[in-house]
Amino acid sequence: MGGTTGGPKDLPNSETPIETTAAGADAAVPGLPGRGGTDGFGGFGRSFLTEGVGRGQANQPEDVFRAASFLAENGILPAPTRDADEGFLHGIAKGQERLNDLSGGGLRVDGIAKPWGPTEVLSQRAVSSGKMKPPRPDTEPNIRPETETLSITQSGIPQGARSKPAPAWPINDGKNAAFNDLLAHTKQLEGGYVNRSATVDPGGPTMKGVSQKTLDGIRARHPHWKLPKDTKHLTDEQIDGIYRHDYFDLPKLDKMAAIPGMDPRLLRHVYDAGVLHSPARAGRWLQQALDKYLGTDLRSKDQNGALRYDGNIGPQTRSALAVAIKRSKLKDVNNEIARTREAFMRGLPAFPANPGWITRAKSFSIP
Repeated sequence: MGGTTGGPKDLPNSETPIETTAAGADAAVPGLPGRGGTDGFGGFGRSFLTEGVGRGQANQPEDVFRAASFLAENGILPAPTRDADEGFLHGIAKGQERLNDLSGGGLRVDGIAKPWGPTEVLSQRAVSSGKMKPPRPDTEPNIRPETETLSITQSGIPQGARSKPAPAWPINDGKNAAFNDLLAHTKQLEGGYVNRSATVDPGGPTMKGVSQKTLDGIRARHPHWKLPKDTKHLTDEQIDGIYRHDYFDLPKLDKMAAIPGMDPRLLRHVYDAGVLHSPARAGRWLQQALDKYLGTDLRSKDQNGALRYDGNIGPQTRSALAVAIKRSKLKDVNNEIARTREAFMRGLPAFPANPGWITRAKSFSIP
């Protein structure tokens, strides 16, 4: 799906349908023929997704935005979004149904689009054949151009020089007060480098809270970040960037923090639960606690139609949090998460060797 959302240099952007002959496709051939386009196969010679979008996928915000922009331009979504909420997930399935109509069927409607997957390939063919529209240029994510700075040479003569290139990994710019508070609290709880046996610490060697298992997963998902292979070689800048990207930005804790009346103690608790147990599990515990004390139902249907908590702190969950604030239920929600954490920890094989886990979980209770 996101394969049709390249920038102006990659796709012809036009308010009118693209001429089939200009795209190189054969108007007499029904469906979405695998010919034409810039690659000769009806596509554009590249994938426009970095990771999968849809149910159970990574749903990186920029990937979601690219796919949503394509869906919005074709009247399937009301507007582009960076949130992989239920509306977006449903939109992917509707887009697949549209592609099936155009291609004569055969595409599985599962609400998932992956780089170079069948949904993206058919989407590219739909655009190159003029049967669907690419997103408009003004819906593309903003890309900051490289800037020029002045440097002083040893001779004292100013000369133009490019600014120092940004690191390959995400960085914490230090400008988000909510994250700064969370990071400072995490640093108080986490030590330096530790390497304990697998029976005690199944995550492997850990540097300031980032385990080897976590690092291996990040390196597999983001090889372009060029992070070191071993946790003991992680720098503070890299660790801060990991915490900011994977445990604050992606779980949308910035939006949770912005809810009027949000108790920073609950925000800190959800963040810490994400650091120890994964952001998705922390999000599910939050949704379960909200349902218990508000009588809501924050579950959504998975691809098999079963109702499950998805752990996504999206618009519905944030709306429930706003209601909890009005009803003075945040304390109950927070302490329910603490009880759930404790029960979860006690069931882990490594728990007998880590009694301090319970102390950490209980420290987030609100008296």
